[in-house]
Amino acid sequence: MEWYNIEKNEFPEQAAIREVWEETTIQLGGFISQGVVTWLTPEGKLDGIHVFLGELDNLFTYDTPIKTREGILDWKDIDWILNPNNLGIPEKIPHYLPTIMCITSTIAKQP
Repeated sequence: MEWYNIEKNEFPEQAAIREVWEETTIQLGGFISQGVVTWLTPEGKLDGIHVFLGELDNLFTYDTPIKTREGILDWKDIDWILNPNNLGIPEKIPHYLPTIMCITSTIAKQP
């Protein structure tokens, strides 16, 4: 399996911080690894992504929308993201995001 966006001699955690900075100019102080999501492509190849959940201070502001080389960057409500009729996000996100959010919520509630 090839991992795109992870540079030579770079760990996935380093790539996550670098990618967020390169695509948004947001400097994340930390994040929580949520593991790896994998799937088989139509060609039968194993593909996947490392998933990280970053946190920002409640007072953080970031004016959007912003046009980037990746597309339009904008804040969205979770209901918009998980809407089954939403064609504006990668199709796999509604499948794994609720699980990630649930796990993170459970961790946050622990003493």
